[in-house]
Amino acid sequence: LFPEFSGLSLKKTAADRAEDVLLQKAEALAEVLDPQNRESRSPRRCVRLHESCLGQQVPCCDLCATCYCRFFKTCYCR
Repeated sequence: LFPEFSGLSLKKTAADRAEDVLLQKAEALAEVLDPQNRESRSPRRCVRLHESCLGQQVPCCDLCATCYCRFFKTCYCR
C-alpha cells in the first residue's frame, strides 16, 4: 500500500528473527543451567539450609546455597 514503508517491514522481520534466535539460545542455556534438573545430594553427605556448617567437611544440600559465617563463628547454609 505504501511504497515508502516497504523497506521497514523487511527490517522488522530481520529484527524479529534475530530476537527469536536469541530467545531460543537463552531457553537452551536455561535448560542446561537449571538446578531443578540436577539430582540433589544425599542428605547424609550434606548440610541442610539453616543448619550449622561450622567445621563441616560436607557441602550444603541446596546446590545454590553456601556456608555463610557471621559473628562469633556462627555458620549456616543459606
